Amino acid sequence: MKKPTIIFIGGINGAGKSSIRDKQLNIDENSINIDPDKISKQFKINGIGTNVSNMQGGKEAIRIFEQAIKDGKDIVFETTLSGNSVFKRFDKAQQNGYKIDVLYMGLNSVNKHIDRVAHRVSVGGHHIDTTTICKRFDLRDENLEKAFLRSDNFILFDNSYEEPKLSLEYNKDRNSIYLLTDEKWVVNIAKKLSQKHDIQMISITEEQKNKLDELLAKLSIEQIKKDHPTISDNNAKVIELFINTQLAKYHDKPNAQQAILEQIQSKLPDIASGKISLPDLPNQDKGKGR
Repeated sequence: MKKPTIIFIGGINGAGKSSIRDKQLNIDENSINIDPDKISKQFKINGIGTNVSNMQGGKEAIRIFEQAIKDGKDIVFETTLSGNSVFKRFDKAQQNGYKIDVLYMGLNSVNKHIDRVAHRVSVGGHHIDTTTICKRFDLRDENLEKAFLRSDNFILFDNSYEEPKLSLEYNKDRNSIYLLTDEKWVVNIAKKLSQKHDIQMISITEEQKNKLDELLAKLSIEQIKKDHPTISDNNAKVIELFINTQLAKYHDKPNAQQAILEQIQSKLPDIASGKISLPDLPNQDKGKGR
C-alpha cells in the first residue's frame, strides 16, 4: 500500500514559498493544504488583533494537521522552519508512516528577504518585522539541517533571482546530495551536510540529473516487472542490487552512471527472454535454526 506523503514547503519569510507551491507543485485536490499565515489572516479579517490571530492561526493549523494525520491524508504544509513546534510535526508524520518530502526556498542574503516582505506589504500582504527575519536568517542553516535529516527527499530552490532555480537535491535511499549550482551559499550548505553526515556529494547539471532520474524510474523493480513480466523477482532484485553497487562505485561520475544505466536497460529484453542468466541472490533463510 502506498505511503501517505507530507510535503513541507520551507523557507524564511519572503523566500517565495506560496509562489513555488502555486507554480511548481501539482497538488492533488484531495491533499490537505496547511498555510498557517493564510489561516491567521482569516482570524484578522474577523477583527482579531495580530498577536492573538497568529496564535489562533497556529493552533488551527495544528488541529488540521492532527486530523489529516489521523485520516492518513496527503498533506502540504508551509513553514518558516523556525522554532521546535514544526519539527514535532515532522516527527509525528514519520511516526505515522508518512513519506516526508521537503521543498526549501532560499535567498542569498537577508536583505532580499526584508525587501521582498516590504514589497509584499506594499501590495496588501502581511508584515513580518525585520528583527524576526534577521533572527530566522541567522538560524537558517541550522533549521534547514534539521529538516534535511528528517526528510526522505529534500529539494532546495535558489529564488534569489528572477526565477527559482533547482540547486540541490537529496534522496535518502541513494544517500546522495546532488549539487546543481555554483552559488556559494548553496555550495556551503551542501558541503557541510555532506561532510558532517558522511553523504556523498555529486556536482551535476540539471540535464544530467533529469536523465538519471528518468533512467532510474525505468529501472525500478516495479517498472521492470511491468515492462518485462517474465523477469523473475530474483532477477529484478539482482538488477536493483547491481544498480545500487554501480551508482555507489561511480558516485562522483554522473556520465559513467548514465552509461551504466543505459547499458543495463538495453540488456533487459535478453534477461526477460532467458538469453542472459543472472545469479540467484543468497538465501538469507539458509542456516537459520541450526
